[in-house]
Amino acid sequence: MRRVVAILAIGIAPVLSAAMMGCGGSSSPDTNQQVRNAAEVQGLKGNPTLKQPALTTSQQEIIQLRVELGRNLFFDHAMSGVQHTSCGTCHHAAFQFSDARNIARGTFCDLNATATQITCHDAPTPGQDGNVVGPDRKSPLNSRNSPLLINNALFPGLMWNGRFRFVDESGTDVNKLDASLGFQFPAPEKRLNVRSLLTGQAHIPVTEAVEMTGDFPHTGQPFEDPDERNPEVRLGIANRISDLAGYRPLFEEAYAPGTQIFPGDPQVRAGDDIPYLAIADAAGHFMETLVFTDAPWDHFLKGDDHAISAAAKRGALTFLTTGKCSTCHAGDLFSDFDNYNIGVPQVGPGTAQSDLSDPAYRGLRTWDFGLEEINASSNDRFKFRTPPLRGVALSSPYMHNGAYTTLEDAIRHHADPEAAYANYNITQIEPDMQAADGLKPMGPVFDRRNPVVLGRGAGQQRIDLTEAQIADLVEFLKSLTDPLMKDTASLAPKTVPSGLPVDVAGPRRFPVYD
Repeated sequence: MRRVVAILAIGIAPVLSAAMMGCGGSSSPDTNQQVRNAAEVQGLKGNPTLKQPALTTSQQEIIQLRVELGRNLFFDHAMSGVQHTSCGTCHHAAFQFSDARNIARGTFCDLNATATQITCHDAPTPGQDGNVVGPDRKSPLNSRNSPLLINNALFPGLMWNGRFRFVDESGTDVNKLDASLGFQFPAPEKRLNVRSLLTGQAHIPVTEAVEMTGDFPHTGQPFEDPDERNPEVRLGIANRISDLAGYRPLFEEAYAPGTQIFPGDPQVRAGDDIPYLAIADAAGHFMETLVFTDAPWDHFLKGDDHAISAAAKRGALTFLTTGKCSTCHAGDLFSDFDNYNIGVPQVGPGTAQSDLSDPAYRGLRTWDFGLEEINASSNDRFKFRTPPLRGVALSSPYMHNGAYTTLEDAIRHHADPEAAYANYNITQIEPDMQAADGLKPMGPVFDRRNPVVLGRGAGQQRIDLTEAQIADLVEFLKSLTDPLMKDTASLAPKTVPSGLPVDVAGPRRFPVYD
């Protein structure tokens, strides 16, 4: 059950041999050992996996039914309030479950300046733009970049602002790869626990106005307290799915009484309404199969000297030692899942936040305060979660707002944020992002940036990297790509039970690194 392809059997090629995976690196034995020693010091073992309970054959068959059901739901526009979008609109299989854009594009709806009211428009005629995802989609900007969903089943925390995390009963963060922990919703939601982090996350996009909800079910009305509104939206979606003849037998089989595997598993009896928990659980099961952690780097750690190139080995040494990259990009997932302000240029529409009392913010309402939005602490302003790096070579553009479109520029930013800002070329991002108040003044951001959290000395403002070292780092990052990640497009179904059109991926605009 390591991969969705094994469950769905939909034609992705088998794992490539180690000889095919790497570039035949010809480094000396000393270099190989230096890299492995550096990795061992930091506890890197390779091939991270999720702790799962042992399942019987019949239970595995039930899980397979839920995965296939979740795959259909994930790509079905019936899951959105105004039926303009699906989960796959912003996380399309052709783009490794992202959307290959600086900022996500969801419903054909607009928020007002204070994010209190929404106006929706008719979607373009199918075949023009409405079912196209990627750079050719013309719907309004959301607030942040769509991160990859690859390997999210292994993450203890989700979202750019760290909103979703595993916590124990006391509310304390638990940073473990253990699906048995379940997931506790953050405020203001009232549901305390669901089976997994991804089942919990699947409750949220359908309630987000510009992602999937639109003006459903309260056309043009001011938003209500999410504590009351969100369950009503989910109920509306669940009722719609219940009324679709194509879905009912799938739920009645996958969630029939007597098929409970995990505590709290939903049930769907014949003729019963389908609860939203069953919808989210199926979507969660599908997303949990998107695990791709058999990269050339993992083969190198297991002893294959030729799995990665000499340049990638040099890059690994820089990453793990002098470059201090692993201070934050730690562990086998290459993230500590903590939140930092690393001085990312503030471009794009932001999240309707500002400090109107401070002239440094120039009265703009297009700032993104990051973690502060969740915990209301100004000490956490402009902090965002450290992104995991497996598959990063296929996930451009980069940062919470897609500010950088190449790995080289993203690395240069980490090394010297001030210089990167001074040389920032706003034309690299999409035109409507440039128009969203342009490149904002960075004084407020830099004032809150602490170089110490990046592993630097108290007075050190940059890490000196040569262009050769940057090139080597890119080669190392490329070695973190599982080859099967390059062929995820086939995971999108051609049709879905609702009969609505399935999104079609347009061409990429930004480079990826094969």
